[in-house]
Amino acid sequence: MQLSTATVYCPAKGPTFPNARALSEELLQSVTENLVFGREGPRAILGDFNCPAGHLQQMQVWQPLGWVELQNLMHQCLWHYPSPNL
Repeated sequence: MQLSTATVYCPAKGPTFPNARALSEELLQSVTENLVFGREGPRAILGDFNCPAGHLQQMQVWQPLGWVELQNLMHQCLWHYPSPNL
């Protein structure tokens, strides 16, 4: 089985990246096009988004398509409670 992944590190808002949200949306737009819509089968988006799940517009595109945080999926399937140690 092939697992397709993307690893992204979105910039944190601050003096270095005052437009962090726009930069993050631009980065994730490519992930949406190439991984979310451009592939089939098991897929994962990994990394540090520097914001809560669902905060960015691209994440809101993913959610109705069934994309969830891995910790939430683990809880749904295996009753493993979310932990900062995962």
